[in-house]
Amino acid sequence: MAYLGVHVTLHPVDSRRAKLAYKLGFSICAVSTVGLVVWQDIRNGRSQSALDEKIETASAQSTKANATIGELKQREEAEIARREQAEKDLAILVQASGKATRDGVVSDIKKTPISVVLNTKGENSEPLRIPNITMTPETVVSTVSDAKFCQRLVFQSDVTVDPVAMAIHLSEPVKYAGILLTEAYTGGAEISKSDPKRIDLVAHGMGMGILRPSNPLVLTVCGETSFKVSKFERVPFR
Repeated sequence: MAYLGVHVTLHPVDSRRAKLAYKLGFSICAVSTVGLVVWQDIRNGRSQSALDEKIETASAQSTKANATIGELKQREEAEIARREQAEKDLAILVQASGKATRDGVVSDIKKTPISVVLNTKGENSEPLRIPNITMTPETVVSTVSDAKFCQRLVFQSDVTVDPVAMAIHLSEPVKYAGILLTEAYTGGAEISKSDPKRIDLVAHGMGMGILRPSNPLVLTVCGETSFKVSKFERVPFR
């Protein structure tokens, strides 16, 4: 169009046919220009719509991700609160149980004196070992009248073990077995009904590992006659 304008200015025409040709050329150029502008506008509109859709999709995904993160944080806070409450409840239960036990022992002492006997035969003086776990026996004072011989079995490990599942074999039948731990756990120690010379120890920590290098597991065992630990072994956890 610029070229035609300059050409007509420099070379004016007089014939109607030439003027008609120039007018037709200018019209074609104008229509072409308008068509190009409209086509470019349509393309720009489509690109803008696609960009808006991508932005909306990204915004929706971001909102969903933030909601998921918030939900996970709420679950984590709820789990932490539950564990703290469980630890508090356990501490209260242990304190109440200890007080009840002390009161019961005092009451029994007042009624009938307890015969205290030390297991001084020196059995189990050497620790027993299996891979990663060492068991050290210690003779302790009996506080029950029907089981005069007691030992404290201290299990120590050089790695974290959780859950703990072991079978402890004794030389003589025993009557009592109990775990001593300061942390919350599930499970316990049970004397086999079919074989009172065997103790099944199954325990699982509630939080950290129940048996760690810095946290030994203590099992108190009492029987009517002197005994020793023949062996102990790990068994499948059930």
